[in-house]
This record gives sequence, C-alpha cells and structure tokens, in this order.
Amino acid sequence: MTDLIQIKPPFPLKVTALAVEQMIASRDRDPDYDSTYSVRVVCKSGGCAGFKQSLDFMNEIKQDDLTMRFRHGKSGIDIVIDPESAKLMQGVTLDYKISAWESGFSFVGGDKLKGICSCGASTSYCV
Repeated sequence: MTDLIQIKPPFPLKVTALAVEQMIASRDRDPDYDSTYSVRVVCKSGGCAGFKQSLDFMNEIKQDDLTMRFRHGKSGIDIVIDPESAKLMQGVTLDYKISAWESGFSFVGGDKLKGICSCGASTSYCV
C-alpha cells in the first residue's frame, strides 16, 4: 500500500508525517468536522513581509485546486491548494513543531522564498 496518492499536476508542498498526524487529530477531535473535510492551504497578501500562509478545514474543492491525499495509519486527509498559492509555495514544507514553549504548524523553505519577517508570521517570495 502506498502512503501518498498524487494527483496531476505535481503537488507543490512537502508535508511531514507529524503535520499530517496533527491535522487528522485536529479534524477528528472537533465535532464540527468529519472525515470528508480537507485542509486548505492559502498564501495571500498580508503581514509585514508581504504574504501570510494559513490552514483551514473545508469541505469544498474547486475545479482548479490541486489536491493530494496524505495518510497516517488507517486515516487520511486531503490537502488542497489553489493555483496562485501553489505558484508561490512551490517546494515549501508544511511541518508541525513541538517545543517547550509552543507547538504549531509551520511553513519552511520553498523555491521562491525570499525572506521571513522578524516575528516569523509572514514571508516574502520572489514573484
């Protein structure tokens, strides 16, 4: 059995196993969501460096969205990204960090990454 099912064109994000595990756990913990919900990744204008990334649960996939199914154990989740966000976030790794002070999702690196603001909440890309 394969861990990833890729839908063409190539999916722009790399996603760590811990990030997948945490997305599935978050979805399954919340009574408002069920296994039909996906995670939408969006990169839009904002923040002091120019762009902000966000994650949100949703159950609507648009025709031009890029989608990939990620599995953890017997569970899985679709991660969805729109074409404009995909162009900016090519090669970005979506991770989940755990430290003594905080835990949460993070976006790391990327082919077009130019810089990160000092607070770490937004990024700039070569567009």
